[in-house]
Amino acid sequence: MADSYIDGLSARQVHFQVDKETLNLALRTTGFLLIPDTDNDTVGMFDAFDGSYLGDLIDGKGILKYPMNAVQGPDGDIYVSDQEANSVFVFDIAGNYLYTYADSTDGLDTPWGIDFFGGHLFVACNGHVAEFDAPHSRLPNFIDDGSNPTDILFLSDGTCLLSDCPGTCLRYYDAGGNSISNLFSVVFPTQIQSDSVTPGDFLVCSFAEVDIKDFTISGMIVQSTPLLSIVYGVYRLKNDNFLTSQGAGVFENAPVTGDIIGFELLFGGPKFIEFVSPSGGSSLTADTDQLSIGGGTVNFTLDAGISNAGRSYLLCGTVSGTSPGTPLPGGLATIPINKDWVTNYIIRKHLSSPNFTGFSGTLDVNGEASAKLDTMGPLPGNLPVGTVMHFAFALSTPWDYVSIAIAVEVVP
Repeated sequence: MADSYIDGLSARQVHFQVDKETLNLALRTTGFLLIPDTDNDTVGMFDAFDGSYLGDLIDGKGILKYPMNAVQGPDGDIYVSDQEANSVFVFDIAGNYLYTYADSTDGLDTPWGIDFFGGHLFVACNGHVAEFDAPHSRLPNFIDDGSNPTDILFLSDGTCLLSDCPGTCLRYYDAGGNSISNLFSVVFPTQIQSDSVTPGDFLVCSFAEVDIKDFTISGMIVQSTPLLSIVYGVYRLKNDNFLTSQGAGVFENAPVTGDIIGFELLFGGPKFIEFVSPSGGSSLTADTDQLSIGGGTVNFTLDAGISNAGRSYLLCGTVSGTSPGTPLPGGLATIPINKDWVTNYIIRKHLSSPNFTGFSGTLDVNGEASAKLDTMGPLPGNLPVGTVMHFAFALSTPWDYVSIAIAVEVVP
């Protein structure tokens, strides 16, 4: 049935490298999705609204062997787990290879799903979840309890969800990697995903049951959507349909019924699906990168993702650069802001001054917020023309999430 349907579709069957104009358009608007292809050693780019194929962001021939998961790190780079290479490779946002983050010399064994939390990388491996705090700097296993995970997904409070393959279940762990509960049974669970349309809901694929389960953190299955062939990855598109990576290719499926709405690309090896921020990973954008010495405004947009909805944030600035940055309380993250008089001034004034509207607050249901810097007159003499200010934000309780810094230059 699946093959006869596919034969009648006009699907793009040839991979092509994405051009810079297409990439820049995707980055400026809604962001995009990444799906590794184990048949071609590439990572494809797909539209986050309707799932349309946009081209290959990464051509990994000669580097990749069997890529499973491509995740955007807190630094904006793309981290790709490779099952056969027993490695995690790093590429920049334009798809250029940078370096190998971890490999078999670090004890990686059959890595599948990966996720970041508190600046650390967590890798679902054969028999455990490995934890790294830097390239080739492996810590004790985060989870090592006999489970055999295929994917891990962190929640904003540090707890996490785990696909346990031999345990045939979806498991819930605390922030220390200790099991809280088995949420429900699922045969050969693969990717776990936050529901991008319904905050607080999650999705999990069942390779063996050939479906997608939509569930809550309490373990209640809201609905199950049957599919036509084995499924590895899923993402809820902005149009409310599912984008799925199945044995026959990448599909757009209707929720509940699983009906095929569109067939996006024909290739045999699509794996996990991940969202890339429209700001290239910075999580912070501004409507200008210049501020007149005579005064003006800068409007900021903060985006920490739907998994961080409802969390408290603080936006800070500096004129002293971004490296080495300032460690945050608790030691989980370092904000790329060198603390100086500008930082202190903002912290002292942000709650009461109209100069710093929205510099602290709570992220909305989409994990977003807005802020405005308004000089309300000429800049002071200690901010002369040529001064470069940097801004970044952090999330608190715990202080575990930071954006990368963006620059605003003082001009005549």
